[in-house]
Amino acid sequence: MSSTESKSLEEVIEDPLINALTSLTNSLTISTEPPLTIKSLEEVTVEESCSSTLSPLTIKSLEEVTENTGEDTISSVLSLIEPIKEVDKEAETTETDKEGAKESSPIESMYKSVLDAIRANPLLLRQSMPEMERKLQRHAGKVVLAEGETSAAQGTGNKVTGQEASFAAVLESHGFVLQAKDKEIVTAGKYYYYQVNGSQKSIDFRLVQHNGTKVLSSADFDLKHTVSDVFFLNDGWFHENVIYVVSWMRKTSEPRKKKVVEPATFIGLGQDIPTKEETALMEELLAIKKKYNTEFKGCGSLCTYIRFANRYTCARFTKEYTDECYEKVVHSSSSSSPVLVSSSSVA
Repeated sequence: MSSTESKSLEEVIEDPLINALTSLTNSLTISTEPPLTIKSLEEVTVEESCSSTLSPLTIKSLEEVTENTGEDTISSVLSLIEPIKEVDKEAETTETDKEGAKESSPIESMYKSVLDAIRANPLLLRQSMPEMERKLQRHAGKVVLAEGETSAAQGTGNKVTGQEASFAAVLESHGFVLQAKDKEIVTAGKYYYYQVNGSQKSIDFRLVQHNGTKVLSSADFDLKHTVSDVFFLNDGWFHENVIYVVSWMRKTSEPRKKKVVEPATFIGLGQDIPTKEETALMEELLAIKKKYNTEFKGCGSLCTYIRFANRYTCARFTKEYTDECYEKVVHSSSSSSPVLVSSSSVA
């Protein structure tokens, strides 16, 4: 454009086509700071301020704009604005993802108060609760004990143990509701399943947090108890991402004093309890058992079936180690989804 044909800045701003362009631009949602600015008659630069990845958008001359028809002008403006709108959409998507992440965050708050209470008072899992035992027995379809009869002894088979009844009572005192495996959850809340995989199999309790439509988070618990410092594993082993709660008796002593036995509770993830050497040995034994129980059919009238009566000592459960393992449980998010254990890995 020659200098004789140049328009003043005021004339350009008052030009109807420029006014239409400005009106169309303002009608669209553009997150830009500062506003669109005409720097000169020869160059109009729009800098996108909400993303450093976009390069300045430039209309090289006013003539290139004025030569277009109304429709071409609209298309040109939209082509400039579309990348900015895409950035805004990506930002909104990111915010939505963040909100979803908050909803499905680690379930520390769901069960931490329960475990804190048990750690603070190990006797909570050593209560005599015949009513709760009968409640769990009816729920699991087991034989209901007679009035006044409890299953306090270790190795009670299909009977509900006193530790399990005590654990259920603590759960309910913290707002958890017993849920049947064959019933659908339709109300938001905290629920617990008892023996989700059946009796004599791993996972005594499964805790879930539900919003009425879907499970937000869950955690699996397996309980062990003893009146000494050794508990039974039988045929089972420790499973990854399952939280183990072990009620045992710790022996303590001081100089010139007799040994004192006190109740203690160990809480840890399955992968943090045994050593690598212990796990390797147990895997070898399980392989031998599987081989003989599947390939060897016995001899003559003798029908063989190998089962273990393995035990595990609590000697490693020092106060320091107990605290360390508990911290891993509290800060672990690996238990935020259900852990399914195959029927072959019975405990």
